Amino acid sequence: SEYGVGNNGWPIFLSGIFSLFKFDNLLTLMTLQRFVAVFISVATIVLVYLLCRSFFEKKYALIGALIFALEPRIIQNSMLGSTDPLYIILVTASLMLFFRFNKKDKTAEPENQPGPKKFNKIMIKNIHHHARVKTKR
Repeated sequence: SEYGVGNNGWPIFLSGIFSLFKFDNLLTLMTLQRFVAVFISVATIVLVYLLCRSFFEKKYALIGALIFALEPRIIQNSMLGSTDPLYIILVTASLMLFFRFNKKDKTAEPENQPGPKKFNKIMIKNIHHHARVKTKR
């Protein structure tokens, strides 16, 4: 039977990191994989804060980052060294960069500036768009 190519991103990423270290023990490599996943998750917490900061005040952005950091599945996936932290940081970085470089001029009307109203407006627009796409099929 034929087997499809699975997730190649995480193994390729890890092989680059493993090549920096000359460990022969399998348990040491597994521990290094866990450290890499934890490091990526910690970096994601910073990105989540920056993403929240582009919409909310500092205290609410800190709360958002704290909620993300204390989410049990994030902690579990980091400690197991699974592929999820790499995917999550890439998605979070993409969203953060999209919203950072998609800002309007500061002198624009308040509804065009970043904040909860703009976030809600973007989310509603996307929901309506996806609903129209599904009904056209």
